[in-house]
Amino acid sequence: MVHKLRQKRAARCALAVRIVALIIPLFSLLLFLIMRGDPTRADRAEQAISAPLRGFLAQVTSLGPLRYISVSEILIAACVVWVFAALAALIVALIRRTARLKAVLRHLSVMVTVAAWVAALFSWTWGIGYSGRNLAEKTGLISDGVSVEDLRRVTALFAEKASEYSRKVPRDENGRVRVPLREIFDQSAAVYDGIVSEFPVLDAPAYPPKPMIFSRIMSYLGFTGVYYGFTGEANVNVDVPVFTIPFTIAHEMAHQRGVHSEDEANFASIAACITSGNDVYAYSGYFGGLLYLSDALYGADPDAWYALSQTLSAEVLSDFAEQSAYWERFETPASEAASTLYDGFLKSYGQELGVRSYGACVDLLVTWLADSPDA
Repeated sequence: MVHKLRQKRAARCALAVRIVALIIPLFSLLLFLIMRGDPTRADRAEQAISAPLRGFLAQVTSLGPLRYISVSEILIAACVVWVFAALAALIVALIRRTARLKAVLRHLSVMVTVAAWVAALFSWTWGIGYSGRNLAEKTGLISDGVSVEDLRRVTALFAEKASEYSRKVPRDENGRVRVPLREIFDQSAAVYDGIVSEFPVLDAPAYPPKPMIFSRIMSYLGFTGVYYGFTGEANVNVDVPVFTIPFTIAHEMAHQRGVHSEDEANFASIAACITSGNDVYAYSGYFGGLLYLSDALYGADPDAWYALSQTLSAEVLSDFAEQSAYWERFETPASEAASTLYDGFLKSYGQELGVRSYGACVDLLVTWLADSPDA
């Protein structure tokens, strides 16, 4: 009798723990939904909670040997293993003849609770920032769109600079860019030093980016890098052509500095790279910016795009070919689906009275540099 009473107490206690474990993240998600409705409140939450938390996590994951190891990859791999194990346990519970309902409900409750915690943690380490002011508002680079003429001028600037810097970066006997990865990663700490005087909002501690072990898998999914708010880490795909890696590093570091939008992180990356004073980073920034600007110019004025393409150096054209050949190998339904899910909702286009928006990255670049003496 006493034994049965203890069992009942233990069962009630376990149920109470499970309920509390689910209520906490659900309440956190409710609070998040309330806070995100007001940009001012969202900004305050980002500055008071999310940014300090991500900074602390980035410090922890940069200690000692961890500066060379992606904790994110370890957690993601563990999560994948756990999901498969949990699904296997659920299937076993479904096919058992005894205590089927009870076992199924127990497994489902665990999976729902874990999902709720993941959603809550994501919301408060990263998601809340999407509801605050964007980078355009913080830097004052706000525009309703850009003129085709300004787009032509800035694209021409990037074509000229990309060609210039393409001859400054080290290349092998076949003309391919060859820079040691460790050198690129070690030089990342200073990449934002040149731009923060103009855009102080990008000033923040520099945490080491992490090369990903599963880089080839990332390529199959269509990703060049990923910022993981749970650990504060900037993770970089190092299987890609080496001249694109500095741009990716600076992009993921932009996320560490509180830039949430993918398009705006592209702008921050390009701005940091081309003002870094480092030839390898500058070329990667001009090359990456040229890709976005050329795509926009081709849609707006194909003749102008064609004329500019004739001015590009042989090195730039060779790197374009290498970039295209690399990604053609990974054009799969999985990569297209992953790409669409990740950043499709962030890109917006519109047209009004001959002035057009080409997405945040291009709009910011043109707004920033249209009046530059070099443009």
